[in-house]
Amino acid sequence: MKIIHTGNFRSSDFYSAETSPRRAVVYYELEYYSGGEGFSVVDGIKYPHSGCHFLLAKPGSERFSIGRFDCLYVHFESDEKELSGLPTIIPTAPDSELSRLMSRLVGSEGLKRLSYLCELLVRLTELGGLTEPDSGQSLSRASREPYMERILATKEYMEQNYGSRITLDTLAGIAYLSKNFYRKVFCRIMEVSPREYLKSIRVARALELLRQSSLGYSEIAQLCGFENQSYMNYVLKSETGLTPSQIRYPEDRGDTGDRHTE
Repeated sequence: MKIIHTGNFRSSDFYSAETSPRRAVVYYELEYYSGGEGFSVVDGIKYPHSGCHFLLAKPGSERFSIGRFDCLYVHFESDEKELSGLPTIIPTAPDSELSRLMSRLVGSEGLKRLSYLCELLVRLTELGGLTEPDSGQSLSRASREPYMERILATKEYMEQNYGSRITLDTLAGIAYLSKNFYRKVFCRIMEVSPREYLKSIRVARALELLRQSSLGYSEIAQLCGFENQSYMNYVLKSETGLTPSQIRYPEDRGDTGDRHTE
């Protein structure tokens, strides 16, 4: 295995047009996206830049991009047969071990950089080791790819509907999987359970509204999908160590009481 290039790619630094030129992929191109606009198009299939995920373009593929985006990337040569079975898109969670590995890879040099790449590829390959429920047989590449796409679909559903009641039944239905197998696949890919991922979305949105709006606490709880204000208070305290009042009024964090309540 040989690393050709690594870095942080910013599309606006290389082309000003909305669509980049089409090109043939020479090396393996592994990219990590934490957000962006538009799509990467690989062999005629659109993969959105939005959300947290890895994108793997294989030698011989044709690709181009639409829209502006930033990503961490590594281009490398490899004779490993296992890589041919990896899907094109692999969703992950923000600040996951996979994303941290990618950051360390791009920020290092020499043998250390190569060791990070090997570790990252092993972890990504392990995601392909999922088995059909009750069969015990490893999934083929053709059957693994839809699972990745289904998990991505439920992830996007949670990100767009966090303010509503979302059940495991709903998510498994979107993925066309049984509840137990859906939870297993989601945990393997995202490194957190569906429940924990949904909670992280709601917490992030609640923090944003507490800091940037004057909405009441109960209204924020409702908008963010918490059962009630008391449960939101409990979750925020357990996740951040702060009450909603301390988050909204940081100057009061030295107080023992909570002066700003509804």
